[in-house]
Amino acid sequence: VLYVDADEEMTPKLAAEIREALPRFAAGAGGAFVPFDYVFCGKKLEHGHRVYKLALLARGRSRFLDYDDLDVAHMWEVEGHYQPQVQGDTFALRQRMVHNDHDSLFHYFDKHNRYSDWEANLRTKGLMNDPREANVGARALLKRIFQAMPFKAPISFLHSYVFKLGFLDGKAGYDYAVARAMYYWQIRIKTEELQKARQASAAAARDDAVAGAAK
Repeated sequence: VLYVDADEEMTPKLAAEIREALPRFAAGAGGAFVPFDYVFCGKKLEHGHRVYKLALLARGRSRFLDYDDLDVAHMWEVEGHYQPQVQGDTFALRQRMVHNDHDSLFHYFDKHNRYSDWEANLRTKGLMNDPREANVGARALLKRIFQAMPFKAPISFLHSYVFKLGFLDGKAGYDYAVARAMYYWQIRIKTEELQKARQASAAAARDDAVAGAAK
């Protein structure tokens, strides 16, 4: 099964590579990671942060995990926002799919505002980055290191714009790096807001319990 969103575009080279890779699934592989070229503000980014999605799946050997996220307000199902669990080996393809969202920037930021709500909720519950999710190469270790770091927003900007040479994409590369940094900034302050709310709720419950015991 090829898991494709409405804003993702197949290329002839990727289709040919998928045909060549099909025997690996017959031999027991569980899934293949597909790299993406990202179109931002009308420009295809050649550099910057590279997204890999486990988009080619063996149907009988893969499933999306059940996350405790039904209490996230203004949210919909987000299976594509994390990697599924697979049985069998995984491998990475070389040819890229194109992520080209034809909607406006309003839609982009509205979507990521909702995603940051979802991620902040899971972080507060300690549910982010389930080790059962499949990852390509050393990505699982790198994700754990990144999640443990403070100042994720400036780190993500430097990663995209400097270390991954996003500056070579000109203004679009800069804007994308800023947008990615802003996403992690949103997650941080929303996580802090949720943690404070949980602490206040727990304190109120303790006060009620003490008051009830004193009667």
